[in-house]
Amino acid sequence: AQNYMVDVSHECLNLSKDHFQLNDFKGNFDLGYIGYKYHAPFKESPQIYIDSFLEEKGIAHLNILHSDIQQAEYDMLLTCEKSISKNMIDYFFISTHGDPKHKECMDFFKKKNFHIIAEHLPSQSCSCDGLIVARRPGVAGPDHVEVSKY
Repeated sequence: AQNYMVDVSHECLNLSKDHFQLNDFKGNFDLGYIGYKYHAPFKESPQIYIDSFLEEKGIAHLNILHSDIQQAEYDMLLTCEKSISKNMIDYFFISTHGDPKHKECMDFFKKKNFHIIAEHLPSQSCSCDGLIVARRPGVAGPDHVEVSKY
């Protein structure tokens, strides 16, 4: 397996690199932020679209796209519609931030006929994040995983 990490700051990226080194893992690390919208705090980081990123890195198939990107979840999903339509991404594991963003993401997955394996709203969480684990049609895997909710 190959791991690709994208983070918005050198500090966060270096923490990821340290973690990988500590555990004797190898990874690919890129500075940037995911999404169509310009996010002022990330002005020094390049903007990345998932479709373009996969193409540039020569990634023909992605088993799991995991994201925890602080309210840019839906925006990120819009950057990978081409990859989704080509069945290039099997699973999404997304931390959502705010019930409205969570609903936008759920609606997106439903329109794309993804199967929701596990899900809870941020307001139902034991932490501040919501969760969506979604599987594309035609991929074998668990149908449901129970998660704790408040």
